[in-house]
Amino acid sequence: MQERLAGLASQLELERLQAEFSQQLTPLTEQIAAQKQDSEQQSQALQQLKQQLGAGQIQLEALANRLAAIEQIEGDRPDFAAKINQLHRAMAGRLQVLGQLFKGLTAQEQTTQEQTTQLQAALAQQTQQTHALSAQLGQLEAELNRYLQDHNSTHQTLAANSISQIDELTQRLRWLEAQIAPEATLCLNLGIDFGTRFTKVCYQNLSDDQSEIIPFQPYDRDLSAVFILSQIGIWPDGRLLAGLTETEWQKLQRPGGRVLDGLKMRLADLDLGEAQPGWRLEAFPELDEPEMVENLCAFYLSRVIGRSQTWVRQNRPQLVANEIIEWSANVGVPVAYCDQPRVGDRFNRVLSLAWLLSNQPQTEEMTLERLKQQMDGLRSQLDPVSNCHAIPEIAAETWSFLNSRAAQDGYYLFFDIGDGTLDGCAFHYERRHGDPNIEFYYAQICPLGVRSVSQALSQELNLSVEAIHGLLGSPTHPEALIQSQQRKLVQQMLAKVIIQGGNIYRLHHPGDKVDAYRKNLNIFLGGGGSKIPFFQQLPHQTHQEFGHRNSGIQGYDVQELPAPKQLEMNGISPGDFHRFAVAFGLATDYENLAPSITLPKQMEREKPKTYASSQSQTVKYEDTKDAV
Repeated sequence: MQERLAGLASQLELERLQAEFSQQLTPLTEQIAAQKQDSEQQSQALQQLKQQLGAGQIQLEALANRLAAIEQIEGDRPDFAAKINQLHRAMAGRLQVLGQLFKGLTAQEQTTQEQTTQLQAALAQQTQQTHALSAQLGQLEAELNRYLQDHNSTHQTLAANSISQIDELTQRLRWLEAQIAPEATLCLNLGIDFGTRFTKVCYQNLSDDQSEIIPFQPYDRDLSAVFILSQIGIWPDGRLLAGLTETEWQKLQRPGGRVLDGLKMRLADLDLGEAQPGWRLEAFPELDEPEMVENLCAFYLSRVIGRSQTWVRQNRPQLVANEIIEWSANVGVPVAYCDQPRVGDRFNRVLSLAWLLSNQPQTEEMTLERLKQQMDGLRSQLDPVSNCHAIPEIAAETWSFLNSRAAQDGYYLFFDIGDGTLDGCAFHYERRHGDPNIEFYYAQICPLGVRSVSQALSQELNLSVEAIHGLLGSPTHPEALIQSQQRKLVQQMLAKVIIQGGNIYRLHHPGDKVDAYRKNLNIFLGGGGSKIPFFQQLPHQTHQEFGHRNSGIQGYDVQELPAPKQLEMNGISPGDFHRFAVAFGLATDYENLAPSITLPKQMEREKPKTYASSQSQTVKYEDTKDAV
């Protein structure tokens, strides 16, 4: 028991000691924590002192640098003073020069003001003189009218008078007429290449034979700005749209409208019909009546005529100033169409209507109904003598070359490769007594232009039109293209013009001229497709594949038309002249300068020349066309 009490006492003593130790430990712990906190604060204060010391060192270095700079400046001060003095002297010299210039400008301004005052006074004096001359002109006109009335009322009396009195009165009348005579007359002729897809226009000043391409929009290496689309837009409300470039058309066309294209072919189709196999024209039943087709074509051409005249007036003010303009126009028509009396008459009628319509003031937008009303009235005014004429396209296209000194008398072939059609003809050119003469022996037009062939090949070869364009533009062609039906059709057309034309040529030029025929024949290529390798190579390939050497033809000399010197191309490359050759030729003064033209049917009616010393053989076209 005592042991237990002793152990309990020891335990209680231990707990007391622990309690005392705990009481003593707590202040020590708090003291240690306080010292630790003081140590951290001192550490932070030390860090701040280090930072301040670093900043002080930086400032001290900056001050040292500034002090060094100041010492440098102090050392350079004499140089700066010298430079400042030098600048002061230079500025003083310049101020003196400016002062002299100012005095000179002041004197010039005073002189200009004096000259302006003098010019204003002279202008006022000229204005007064103009008014006085106008009054005198009115008096002269009144006097002339009185004399004319007296002349008409006393005609019988004057007949009995002496010749001297009549001469005196006539001279006075002529003097009066001279006083009120109009200004000089300027004769301008438009050459309109009415193409299947595009229309191109040139004009010529007939007084100096200078011609110019009309770019209907500013030209920037894009020929679409120079071409007018050969189509008419018909809006849902009946309004008509025509005479626009491709860019203008895209901006103005309306949803739901219809496009009437192929205008030239539609007009020819009225008389040729089934004689034109292969034409692909979208049908418009309500617009296919002959009179309606004529009206629409006349409307389109009137827009082209009017826009061309406006371009000349606006862009060549110096040419037309104080001039009375006498306009005329020639519109290109394929030889094959000109050679058909009904087709030729219809084209001439449409051109006359277009000319009359272009001279009518248009205050309202044209509609189908309004067009019919106007055209009904104009048909009663048709005059067989018109300022607008239909000219064979190829005659115009070759004229720029044939009219040059380089042109030699001889037999030629020409193929115009357009966008929609291929137009070919064979002709003989010679100068008779110094005057040019062209005899057309054979002509044909087919829907085998670039776009037509491309679309047909796209279907035949199952390729996109873009891919076909790439093939046609390549100097080498795949076997599928070489064996294509479209290529054979083009070759057959070329061969037919060559062989049939040659047969007729040899009938009219037998004897020694057969030898000239047997040499390399001159072939001219024109139109937009003449630069495409596919079409460029076909004459030579046709000669070989169709066996034309067996027909006595040694080969072909294929040429391009050179750009004439008397044509202003307005920035267009001479290499693109082939696109404007027809329009340039049509702008020629055909009435006085153009060649005498004999069409194929006229040649058929002429009796061939015969020579006892020689005979000529006729080659059958059928013997050559199936050689492929």
